[in-house]
Amino acid sequence: MATLIGTRIFGTVANDMRSLTRAVRRVGQGEIDTPIALQRRDEIGELADNFQRMRNSLFTDPLTGASNRSALQHILATLTRPSAGQTSAAPFALLFVDLNRFKPLNDRWGHDNGDLALTEVTLRLRQLLREDDVIARLGGDEFVIILRGVSDEEQVQAVRAKMQASLEQPLTKLQGIPEGESVTVGISVGQALYPRDAQDAQSLLKLADQDMYRHKGPSER
Repeated sequence: MATLIGTRIFGTVANDMRSLTRAVRRVGQGEIDTPIALQRRDEIGELADNFQRMRNSLFTDPLTGASNRSALQHILATLTRPSAGQTSAAPFALLFVDLNRFKPLNDRWGHDNGDLALTEVTLRLRQLLREDDVIARLGGDEFVIILRGVSDEEQVQAVRAKMQASLEQPLTKLQGIPEGESVTVGISVGQALYPRDAQDAQSLLKLADQDMYRHKGPSER
């Protein structure tokens, strides 16, 4: 009986270690959103928790909780890497998002409110996306959104319209705003579709950035 119990425990430990090893390997290969689902309270569970925290600190924007620039590079490298025998990977849409009127907001209401605005914008955008879509903050008031599996122009335009409508509504988390006064930030959005428009990360980002700039009015730059 003792041997049977020991063997079963050892098997469970070995399986969990293999799961953790596979997750670490996949993250190292660029799949940084690989889930780590170990529910243990021993040293292996602590190791998994520490790895999760390390991954979050490396690939998460500390202000907004969105993915950061480094995470975006890893994700795009993974998404544009074709499987064996294929010429391209699964399609996706890349949206380059830049806030309008963000500098006047910072200048008038202060940088603390600027941070609150960025956090609220991130939350609103995330609520419009599917669970497996990606939102990353490049820095400042620039974001990149990846819509996995989207190759249809109509789908992209529908998402863009929802984003713009959401960000036209007054911000609600700012502090010290006089009663009766509202603060809004709009967004300018550019897009590029993989593999239709480009097949590497830098080209996709450049095309989406250029498209965003074409949609940004002179007063919003």
